[in-house]
Parts: sequence; structure tokens; C-alpha cells
Amino acid sequence: MADTFFSATNTVALLAWIALVLFPARRAVSHVLCAILVPAALAISYAAVIGWKMTQDGPPPGDVMTLGGLKGMFADDWVFAAAWAHYLVFDMVVGAWIARDAVRLGIPWPLRTISLLLTFLLGPVGFLLHVITRFVLRRAVATDGRAMFDSLPQEIVMRSLLGLVFILAFSGSALAERAVFTLLKTVKAAELTRIMDEERTAFLSTREAHPDYVLPPRSTAANDVELYAVRYDSVIPELGNRKITASGLLALPVLPDRSRLPSIIYQHGTVFGKYEVPSYSFKDKNPTAHPHYDGAYETRFMVGLFAGNGYAVMAADYFGMGDGADAPEAYFVKASTQQASYDFYLDALEFMESKKITPAHLFVGGWSQGGLNATGLLEKLERKKVLVAGTFTASSPSDPFAALNGLMYHPRQGLDAGWLNTIVALSVFAFENYHDEKDLAKSVIAPDAYDNLRSIYERSYGGPEDLMAMLGTFGERPLLGYFRDEYRDPAYFAASRYGQLLAEAETYRQLFKSPVKAFYGTQDEVVKEPIGQLSATYQTIMIGNEAAPSRNTVVAEPVPGADHRRTFITAAPAAKAWMDGLRAPDSGRPSGSRSVRPSAPAGEQ
Repeated sequence: MADTFFSATNTVALLAWIALVLFPARRAVSHVLCAILVPAALAISYAAVIGWKMTQDGPPPGDVMTLGGLKGMFADDWVFAAAWAHYLVFDMVVGAWIARDAVRLGIPWPLRTISLLLTFLLGPVGFLLHVITRFVLRRAVATDGRAMFDSLPQEIVMRSLLGLVFILAFSGSALAERAVFTLLKTVKAAELTRIMDEERTAFLSTREAHPDYVLPPRSTAANDVELYAVRYDSVIPELGNRKITASGLLALPVLPDRSRLPSIIYQHGTVFGKYEVPSYSFKDKNPTAHPHYDGAYETRFMVGLFAGNGYAVMAADYFGMGDGADAPEAYFVKASTQQASYDFYLDALEFMESKKITPAHLFVGGWSQGGLNATGLLEKLERKKVLVAGTFTASSPSDPFAALNGLMYHPRQGLDAGWLNTIVALSVFAFENYHDEKDLAKSVIAPDAYDNLRSIYERSYGGPEDLMAMLGTFGERPLLGYFRDEYRDPAYFAASRYGQLLAEAETYRQLFKSPVKAFYGTQDEVVKEPIGQLSATYQTIMIGNEAAPSRNTVVAEPVPGADHRRTFITAAPAAKAWMDGLRAPDSGRPSGSRSVRPSAPAGEQ
């Protein structure tokens, strides 16, 4: 695993640096340990990883001498970890030379210690400080300068304190980067069954069922489930990998033997409240004065359906949601949403392994916005060589630009949802924040709607009643009416920065290796049928379905008469039955599909 390699090389380097800072005059340290042994060990590990990566992926790309080419190459976790080892090797060689040179010239220990610390932390800055120091003090240090720092007790105390601070600072940093899993509760199977029955009825009561729709039988849970709230660190790719804290939910079945568990990463849909997310879906309260609304029900249903029947369920809240609510929401921001779920997945794997649980088959699923995110995550997982046994999406707007374009310019009278304006609000302000597009929202939204749509994104309107009242002030305004006048031209929308960012958020233009079932409702008030079929249609075009239908891994599954919520309620149990079949020994899946660790078999990412 790349992060294990990264941690190991860091730990080895840290221990050597502590010895170098505290004992620079010891020949065993500055002439042997830090000048030869540790750099050589790191160099061997670097050469091994680079050699392995070249046998796997071939030589570096031709544009490696450009900034864009380097960024692309370092997107691979193993390449990045190896590059860091490269940095550690030469940093330590320089540090060992500084230590030997400083001792030889009699440079006072505070100055050489500062130079060494800065070399460890900032590389060239420490080297530069030492060069300046040796130039200024080379002659003076032999007379008065050294006498100023000859108090041995003081030196011993100061060195001890420096070492302690060094270790504590590193340990604090390492602890801050570890995910925190907090056991919330254990939910009984009977309660999970009630959630999938009584609460399902309430969830579907917001819209009358179409005559063609057939409600699937009630699902039941066979086992209790442990629920863990999770806080973890991640990065924002669109903003130069700026650090961010995120949260999520891990649900583990309570079984006599759970040494091997199938797992599903679930991607939740659009929600109005920042706490209508997985990590709060089983909590009674949230940090606001308002209830959760009902948006978290999908996670409750998935936990009952999957975790209540032997699966581990991993569900990230996404950036800017749940316990990360102080940050802006990353709605439709592709790379950030992929990163949030991928980092959560890695931390969940590590936690499960600490409890002696080996993940077996890995699945992915999502509804609505989560359907878009599910195929986006699948893209990243396959790029990382993680074997995914199957993925389902329900009502997925797999091309946000095409989906919104159709709703704007070709509305369906009496069918389209009245809250579609919230999609505009959430996406345009998210793009403004995460793509650093100043005043993007003002260039898109009609002036008389700007404040209200910003309030929707920031959740500054209060509770659900306030939101409904705000939406009601616009009456029957069509979706296009929320845009500035120039957006009445579809060509202008397509060429605009907002249109471009929506197009970049697509998650279907790829040939998936693992099977995907894309469920769509024929009466969906949010996602039109052609959009729900889009990922399967694209796959058919790319591989020539008529010539080789068995090669098409993406299958569109219609749900007759289903609206947005009923598509999910039908898709989830149908997907579980399909996934259960994929896990069967005679399902025809390759045995390697049981590995869910990043990269295989030579190493992990």
C-alpha cells in the first residue's frame, strides 16, 4: 500500500534526523548513519518502486518535462511516494554534510541546529542558512563566538527540549492525519426492518404513485449493525491539494464470523440540509436548531438493506457536509467528490483490518447526485486498479450539462420538480468556491434571484419551512427564469464557464471494466429518461453492442412509472439481489474480483 510505504520511509528518515540534530558530532551519525546507511536504504526502496512501476506502466510519458505532465504522473500514489523518498535521500545527504561541516568549523550549536531543522523542514532554506552562517562566522567563531555557547548543562537541556518538541510536533501531525472512528450505536435487526417498511412509506408519500409503478416487496434485515461516525483528513485536488476535514458513516454487520465481508461504497443524493448526510442519518440531533428533514432516509434504507444483510457499508458525507459543514459544499465538483469518497474508503479499509475484517467483494452504488458520484468514484477506483465487482446507479445525471440543458430549454409541463432551481444554486456556488472562479454565480444567476439562491447554497435560510417559503416566492417561474437573459441562448450556455464546468463534471465517458446497472424511472421529475440511459448508450456506441453485446458492461434498467424516489426504492433491492448473485461461486466473475485493495498483486496504492 502506497501510504504504508510513505509512512515507513518518513519514519526511518525522521529517526535519522533526530539523531543528526541531537548528535551532529558523532561520526557514527553524521558520517555513517545519515550519510550512507539511511540514504542508501531509501535509495534502494526508491529504485525498487520506480522499477516496479515501469514494468507495470511502461516508461514515463513524453510530456514529463512539462508542469502538466508532472502533475499527471504524480497523481499516481506510488509515483508520488517514490518521489518523496527521492527528496528524503538528498535532503539527508545535505543534512549530514551540514552537520559535519558545522562541527569542523566550530559553528555554535544553536545555529547549526537551526540550519539542520530548516533543512529537514524546508530543504534549500536550511542549506542557504548554513552557507551564509559559515561565510559570516568562519573566522569569528574560533575566538569569542564559541565561548558564548560553551555552557554544557544549557546545551544538554536545550538539545533535550529541541528533541522533545521535534518528536511531539511530528507525532501530533501524524495523529491529526489519522481517521477517527467513533461507535455511535448498535441498531437491532428489527429496527432496521421497521426503517425499511414504515419509513419507506413516509419517504414515498411526497408524490402520488403513477399507475404503472409497482412497489417492490418489503425488505427485511437479518442481523444487527454497528454504526461508526468517521472524521478523516483529505485534500481538495482543484485547489492544489489543500487539506480539508470530512466525515462519513461506516456500518458493520454483527455476525458470528465476519472475517470476510462484502462491502459497498454508497454515494448519497442531493440534500437540502448540511446534516442530511450519512454520518447523521442515525443521530437524534445535529449542531443546528433545525431537524435533519428527511434527506438522510436513503442512507438509513441502504444500511438496513445491505449492512442488515451482511455487507459493510461505507458512506462519505462529501466535502462541506456533516462534520465538515464549515467548508463550502463541493456539489458536482468531480475530483473533490472522488477524493472524499476514495480517502474515506482507504481509511475504512484500514479500520476494518484493525478489527480483523478482510473486505471481500467491493461494490459501489448511488442515487441521484450520488449516481453521478458513483460512476465518478468507479472511474477513480479503476484508475487505481481497485477491483470493483459491480456498481449500480439510480436516477443518475451522468452528464450534468446535458441534464440541466434539457430541463432549462425543454421543460416537461406538470412533471418537472419544483426544486430544480436548487441544483443551479448548489452547483454554481460550488464551482465558484472549488474552481476559484470569482463572481461566477453573479455572471449566471438573474439579479433578483441571486440572494435567495446563495442562501440555498449557504443554508442561511433557517429550517425546512423557511426553505419552502423561499421557493414559494418564485411561484411558477420556469427554471430558465433563474438565469441571466443571455442564457436564453443555448449556445451561450454551452460556451459559458458555468456550462464548461458542468460538462467537465460528467462521469460516463469511459469504458468501465466492471459491470454497471443504471436504473432510471420513466416518470422521474428530475432526470429525464435519455439522461438515465446515457452511460449505457455511450458504452454501446464505443464498443459496438450489436457486434459484441456481451462486452457491454453498462446496462440501462427502466423502472416503469417510477418517479425520482421510487426509482431509488426499486433500484436498491434489485441491485442487492444482482450483487448477491455476483458474489456466488458460479457467477462467472474472476477470482481476482475478491481483492478490494488498491492495486494488485505486486503492491498497493
